[in-house]
Amino acid sequence: MHDKPGTVTVRIDGEEHRTEWSPGTVLLEALKRAGIEVPHSCTEGSCGACVCRIVRGGVEMKSNRVLDDTDIAEGYLLACQAVATSDDVAVTYDD
Repeated sequence: MHDKPGTVTVRIDGEEHRTEWSPGTVLLEALKRAGIEVPHSCTEGSCGACVCRIVRGGVEMKSNRVLDDTDIAEGYLLACQAVATSDDVAVTYDD
């Protein structure tokens, strides 16, 4: 796991946003702090409303009760549970 602030690029609704992502902070919280509105609901890894797909970098999920191994292999993650394991991460909510 990295120990210095990194960056995250997020693509949603055809727009790209970039912001800082502090170590240990879950992706959803980093995006909310930056004023980037993304889908979410329970914030506990139970509903899947915050699912997005990683396109660059590395993350680990603290908890996952929604995604199966195939989803994870395809790059899907829960933003409310994802913490960065690399300094530069990009995710998309657009397919």
